[in-house]
Formats: sequence, structure tokens, C-alpha cells
Amino acid sequence: MKLEALLSTGKTLVSFLVWLDLTNSFAGCADVLAAVSRGHLEVQLLDPSKEYNVKRVYKALLKEYKKDKEPNWPRDPLPVSTLRCFVDNKPQFTSREFWVRDAALVAIGLRTMRHPGELCNLRLRDIKFSKKLCWVRVVSSKTDQFANGRFLPIEATNRGQLLVGAVGAIVKRVAENAKVQGRYTAHSIRIGGATAAMAAGLSLAQIRTIGGWDSKAIKKLLEQPGIERDNNDLDCASLAALCHD
Repeated sequence: MKLEALLSTGKTLVSFLVWLDLTNSFAGCADVLAAVSRGHLEVQLLDPSKEYNVKRVYKALLKEYKKDKEPNWPRDPLPVSTLRCFVDNKPQFTSREFWVRDAALVAIGLRTMRHPGELCNLRLRDIKFSKKLCWVRVVSSKTDQFANGRFLPIEATNRGQLLVGAVGAIVKRVAENAKVQGRYTAHSIRIGGATAAMAAGLSLAQIRTIGGWDSKAIKKLLEQPGIERDNNDLDCASLAALCHD
């Protein structure tokens, strides 16, 4: 890269920021400023992005951008009753293999309250039935940086790896099959499991232990109004019977 290509002034950056705003391209502005800053520092030039006028204009435009930005509404927890409906009423045009797989994934996700990415990494060898318990091995998680793994027991009740987007699609199919409306994503399984656990009487400490939370986010979630007990729980025995009949 030629040195002159890096040279920039605060005035140039201000003009560029305004242009980004006028062309509705402000979403990537932070990345642009970071690239400009890094490029100048690498060749030991003064960083124009730190100038007072640049920061002032950026903050003003950012404030206006956030005002007009489409709100990111909270995700809805997936009700346990939607899983019961999904198992009792097989969706049309869905093969039995995928129907059972989707039901198993949602059931395990609701009972273990794990992240979508952790559900995607599950293999048949990570699930073991023992008497009246079903053990699920979570190989690694966001709160398990050294991949020590965890074994989670739930009531007893080899195909390619799924992507998080596929988990979200499964959640939407389950919700649509039960004809419930809301903003359902892959994380709705984790949230739904937590809200169902609290409604069933589990303590905050128990829920945090099962779900692997290490922050106060779960407390804020569970303090939201409108959490009601769901008596349509699907036990793992019913799911096991579905898989083997």
C-alpha cells in the first residue's frame, strides 16, 4: 500500500461520515474508523479518527442512526406446549426422520437450556440412557473455555451437524405447527427452558447451574412478568417411545 493512500485528515473523515449517513451506509461506520485508525498507526502517523471534530460528528450521527434503526425486540420463550403439539401432530410434508430429530433437539434444548451452538454440536455418542435418566454431554460452552465438558441428567424419557440457523428454522416450524405467534429464534429454546423451569418451581441457582449462565442476564429474564406454569411438559420417555415405535 502506498503511503499517500493512507494519509487522511479530520476534515476528510468528517466529510466521509456525512456521506455515509446520506447514503444510508452508516451501519459500517465503526469498522471504517477502526480501519483508518489501524492503518495510520501501523505506519506511525497521527490517528485522525481521534480528533475532536471527528468524534463529535460521529457521536451525533450515531445518535440519529440509532433513533431511526429498527428496534430489536426481545425474543419470545418457546412454550413447552408447542413441543407437545409438534409431537402429537406430525407436520405435513416432513419426513419421519426429520420430525423425530427436530422433536429431540427441541426437547433436549428445553430441558438443558443450552445455547443453540451447543445443541448443534451434539452427537449420538453425547446422549446416553441409563435406567430412568437420560444423560447429555455438553462438550464445550461459552462458560467452559477449556472444554472440560459437562454431563447433564434429565428424566429418561448419524446425521450431519446442524447449523445455528437450522436450529432457528426448527424452532419456527414447531411454533408455527402449534399456531403460536411471537419472535422465535434459536435462542427461544434456551429462554423457554428457563422460564418453564422457573414456572415449575426451580430456584434461580438451579436454573443457572443447568443452563450454564454466569451473569445476571438470566435473573433479568426470569423477573419479567407473565411467566406461567405450563402443565404440558413432554417427558423423555414419551420421546424415546416416539423414536422406537
